[in-house]
Amino acid sequence: MLIERMMLLKRAVYTSDESKNSRFLILCFVEIIGIAIGSYLAVHYESNEFLRKYFCAELYGGKALEIFGSSVLILTIFLGTAFFLGLFALGQPLGIVLLMCMGGKLGCSIALLYSEKGINAVPAVLLLYLPRTVAVSVVALLATREVFRNSSYLLRSMLGTADPPNLKSFCIRFLVLFAAALIISAFESLLNYFFGGFVL
Repeated sequence: MLIERMMLLKRAVYTSDESKNSRFLILCFVEIIGIAIGSYLAVHYESNEFLRKYFCAELYGGKALEIFGSSVLILTIFLGTAFFLGLFALGQPLGIVLLMCMGGKLGCSIALLYSEKGINAVPAVLLLYLPRTVAVSVVALLATREVFRNSSYLLRSMLGTADPPNLKSFCIRFLVLFAAALIISAFESLLNYFFGGFVL
């Protein structure tokens, strides 16, 4: 009897891990779609001043402090919106849209650079954009995963099939993500300050 219970528990844990991995892969795919859409928009609307100023400030005369401020602003808006969506039982669909928008921003930045510099953009992409893109993508994916997790718990608790989510834990996770966003923004501005003049 004990062995059967252990087998059932092991199977349940395996199924849960498999479900989490599948969900994370889906979120990655959503962000890739957003990157593709952002790249398309940048190529077709490269002269748009809004895109130039907020999505690729370093290329168009933005100073280190301006780049830091722009990066913090965008990430704060993203994380604040994600946090808000996570407080609703049906926040998951909008979480998908939000992640796609962040992917669009990342794709737009790189595409604008290639559109302006051509093949000469490769050093800047590898040194300045790739580290930032990877770091921001991780933060965005983790934030969206938290939206899914908390919204799912809220929905199931409303249906009476689960306990309410741990709101304190949810808040702590987002504080950690916000701290990571500040570090990413600072690192990005420092990279541009020290190396931007050589590769842009």
